[in-house]
Amino acid sequence: MHKTCASLAPTIDLPHHPNHPLVLVYSLPDNFYNFRYYCEFCNKLILKNGWLYHCANCRYFAHIKCALNADQPSIPSNAPDTYTAEGRTNDFMQFPLSHAFTDPLKFLHSEKVSLDDDGAIEISHWSHGHPLNLSVEPQGNNMPDIGCDDPIEACNGCVRPLSLPYYICKDGCSFTLHKYCAELPLTLEHHLHPDHPLDLVDTSEDEYFYRCNGCFSQCNNFVYKCITCKFYLDVNCGFLPNTIIHKSHKHPLTQVMDPKQRCKACNRIYRGISFACKACNFQLDMYCAIRSPQSLTHRYCKGHEIPLMYPPVEDHPEDFYCDICEKEMHPKFPLYHCHKCKNSFHLHCINRIDYYANVGVEKTIIKSSHHKHPLMYVRRKTTSPTIDLPHHPNQPLVLVYSLPDNFYNFRYYCEFCNKLILKHGWLYHCANCRYFAHIKCALNAEQPSIPSDSLGTSLNETGVDDFLHFPMSDIFTDPLKLLHADKITLDDDGAKQISHWSHQHPLILNVEPQGNNMSNIGCRKPIEVCYGCIRPLSFPYYNCKRGCSFTIHKYCAKLPRTIQHQLHLDHSLDLLDSHANGFNYKCNGCFSWGNTFVYRCETCKFYLDVNCANLPNTIKHKSHKHPLIQVINRESSCKACYKTSTGISFACKSCNFQLDMFCAIRSPNFLTH
Repeated sequence: MHKTCASLAPTIDLPHHPNHPLVLVYSLPDNFYNFRYYCEFCNKLILKNGWLYHCANCRYFAHIKCALNADQPSIPSNAPDTYTAEGRTNDFMQFPLSHAFTDPLKFLHSEKVSLDDDGAIEISHWSHGHPLNLSVEPQGNNMPDIGCDDPIEACNGCVRPLSLPYYICKDGCSFTLHKYCAELPLTLEHHLHPDHPLDLVDTSEDEYFYRCNGCFSQCNNFVYKCITCKFYLDVNCGFLPNTIIHKSHKHPLTQVMDPKQRCKACNRIYRGISFACKACNFQLDMYCAIRSPQSLTHRYCKGHEIPLMYPPVEDHPEDFYCDICEKEMHPKFPLYHCHKCKNSFHLHCINRIDYYANVGVEKTIIKSSHHKHPLMYVRRKTTSPTIDLPHHPNQPLVLVYSLPDNFYNFRYYCEFCNKLILKHGWLYHCANCRYFAHIKCALNAEQPSIPSDSLGTSLNETGVDDFLHFPMSDIFTDPLKLLHADKITLDDDGAKQISHWSHQHPLILNVEPQGNNMSNIGCRKPIEVCYGCIRPLSFPYYNCKRGCSFTIHKYCAKLPRTIQHQLHLDHSLDLLDSHANGFNYKCNGCFSWGNTFVYRCETCKFYLDVNCANLPNTIKHKSHKHPLIQVINRESSCKACYKTSTGISFACKSCNFQLDMFCAIRSPNFLTH
């Protein structure tokens, strides 16, 4: 070790991080292994096994040399060739705004948004067959007291709500056009497509939607198009500001298309318009940069707004989890966080991208391979019908026309027919409870598709008290002890000395505590186990008369040498000692390795350890209304973990319900951690 390294200060104070001192650690703490972290000065990756200074609360990391040379940052703040001069930052738009920036034309053409009569009262426009009249007074659904349930008229050019002044068809058509949209240039030279000019076209009469290369939204109105390159920009993306200032970065950000760089807010690669500082290798995609406002509302935080926060977030939990997708959030990325409700949200989870925001003409016809007739585009109503079901009494079920995309991470099944919920099918659901039902199943809920008293599907309900009930208070790993309770007695009902096929010396019966089976044994002392089942010794048991360490439960000593097992009906299983026979085995029931007693079919190479061989054939589990029968079924997945098990499971065939052995009997009522 270098002498200078040995004498490093355990904590240092840096002006770059004034709120907390930085602590010296000799490797990255393992609770930070979930994400990659970079040095705050050189921007290089923090290695797991390298020394560093860090602030755990702020997720602030710095290499040793970088921290000690902090007065000379590796990226100069005044590099003249990397960004626009700081004195001009007031000329740029400052983000985030108080609202999502989805209407750049209105903002950037504010000098034309005037009620003064500075334009022709009547014009002819290339996009419409009738004359257009200028409107400067509120009418229809542009009145200031319009109700929130009324439809909003939109401009046929930019598909944004109408604002005065605008043009309206003289002959009474529903065609409307902002004044500034009517004056858009027919040809645009755009820096994102320098090879060819872009021509303004009206796509409302075209058969198919166009996808904007800037925001990836579908379009069916005004679009700037390069027919040669098949490059499209909707009129809103065509007039986004070239340079902006963003709160998350100290330099101005320039509009780019760079699909090789990840967004610093969501860590996603975005192929559309982004805003970047090339000098700092910093980039934000369009949605994180300009369409994520300062605050948002959400039903999880009723009555107040949720602010957009930038790291470090003070008084935060040790880890953030998004309350919508329930995934862990990178602590170095921006997030919406409510200090009052302690709720956190990814930017893209709480602020969903509307890829049809640029679709406004309802007469657009599309052809679908799923339907024999052409389909007309219409906007969905904002309110959804609901139904109340006695099967789900706490909340109504809401009708949706496809599975909401925040549920795409997992498979969901209808609560009635138990069939898969398809992403694009209509359904009733309760988002809070993750309760899903097909339309027909919900409407016929009085007659569930699986009758509860089906005689051919489960065992007689009257006998459920005879079965073991799970989950238990402990992990069920010792079935022999429980299922042979009648043989576990301190009475002298067995021979005091026996010869056993698994050991060469005589064995003596023990009914009194000795060695590490004393009742006051310390928790740090080794526990003696039975040679047969590899479970802790309990009375009565046999041990070697000659002083060997061999011990075996009384009930293990009496295990039958041959059994017929329902999971392997073709042949009987023979009990043998794998250690004495010189091999280790892998149990076909639990997939654990073993090297002592095992039931084996030599012909099929089928193995069951003595614990799996003596599991109950039928159990009752809290998660299902019918008894579950022991099976090996490789075609069905476990309903608790959704994994396919090739070992022992417990199933109700009639309900297509199955739990693997570990979820069914080895997951107790509660655990400590």
